[in-house]
Amino acid sequence: MLKPLRQWICDTCGEVIESPADGWVGFLKDEDLKAHDFKIVHHVMFSPRSPSGNCYPYNNGANRVSIRLKWLTGDTGIAYLFHFIDSHGVKVVDIQEFGELMRRLVIPYYEEAREYFGCALEDSYFHDHTDFTKSSPNDFRKIIYKYTTQTITL
Repeated sequence: MLKPLRQWICDTCGEVIESPADGWVGFLKDEDLKAHDFKIVHHVMFSPRSPSGNCYPYNNGANRVSIRLKWLTGDTGIAYLFHFIDSHGVKVVDIQEFGELMRRLVIPYYEEAREYFGCALEDSYFHDHTDFTKSSPNDFRKIIYKYTTQTITL
């Protein structure tokens, strides 16, 4: 089980990012300077692909941005994330995509539970994708338990 809000699944290699200090959030900015294509990945020093490669999704280009994962966690992280959607206007291309990033960074158990959302839809634990956004950390913990237990017993 992942440590909630302390470990994440790398969007590039699929391995566990062991701590906020071990990861980055990478994204692109369009011509209007709006952010999109958010990815949570290993810092190069902690990448399973090192030394011959890394997990950075956007290695080249003037429109790429990387932020240390530890800067986007905890109370300071929430304040930083709101910078993208503050009173000066939305600074993201897709608010739903950004909402997914926020859920991954600030809602306990969400990161691990999302690995089982497909199974939960298949067996009607959820009725549709909007049920994910209405669920609580306790719901996510139940999903993790239900589907990791099934996996172990198979």
